[in-house]
Amino acid sequence: MKATHNYPFAVRLDAMSKQMTFQDLQTALAGMSRAEANELADRANIARSTVAKIRKQHTENPRIATILPLIAMLQKTAKRRKAE
Repeated sequence: MKATHNYPFAVRLDAMSKQMTFQDLQTALAGMSRAEANELADRANIARSTVAKIRKQHTENPRIATILPLIAMLQKTAKRRKAE
């Protein structure tokens, strides 16, 4: 089941400010391998099963307390990759 919500979360992803939506997060997670998604979950201190549900689009409306740490970790990863 696909999410129908489009909640914006203001997050600086790079030099340009971009608002990341829940769909953006799902897209980023869907593009990851299971190992990468598990690593992100561990770094964000979110249960792997929760991240798997978001990744597989089984969760339509996760809590903000779940989303924000994942976005923050994606942001840190993007900054690290940009620096390399």
